[in-house]
Amino acid sequence: MFFTKHFHRQEAPWEVIDSKTVNPIPMWDEDEGAPKPDEGQGHRWSDRSAAELDVVRMHNTNIHFKFVHDLRHVTDLRRAVQHARYQLMQEAVRRNYNIMLLEGWHLTIMRKGKMYRVEVVYSGRPAYAMGKIAALPPPPFMGVLDHCQKELHHHMPTQ
Repeated sequence: MFFTKHFHRQEAPWEVIDSKTVNPIPMWDEDEGAPKPDEGQGHRWSDRSAAELDVVRMHNTNIHFKFVHDLRHVTDLRRAVQHARYQLMQEAVRRNYNIMLLEGWHLTIMRKGKMYRVEVVYSGRPAYAMGKIAALPPPPFMGVLDHCQKELHHHMPTQ
């Protein structure tokens, strides 16, 4: 009883200050075939059509990667989402897949005292396509992070 009363640490919990979700969406345009560009950008990532994309096999469910990062700057949000995506693609490659047919992410921003943390859960449906694959488009709807960065800027002390 002496040990539990005197040596039990009481840590403050992390407080959630913002949360955003982008549900998994198709990354390849089935009508026109190119990888879908990020919202607000008017360029194509490839001239290759989805009909030309020869998908040999795909995973039967989405796979996920969770990344937790202590924030130092508001710009770390974009890097965290991009890093989570990169790690998910690495997992897909380990499973012998080379593209993601669907991609999405969930971001949670937390604080504890003066510390800030972001948790990103990136999801995707891996597949294996034959032939040369064009460069990957950016993660979907990264513009959502602009609002998060503005909100976080109000909370975080400037450095």
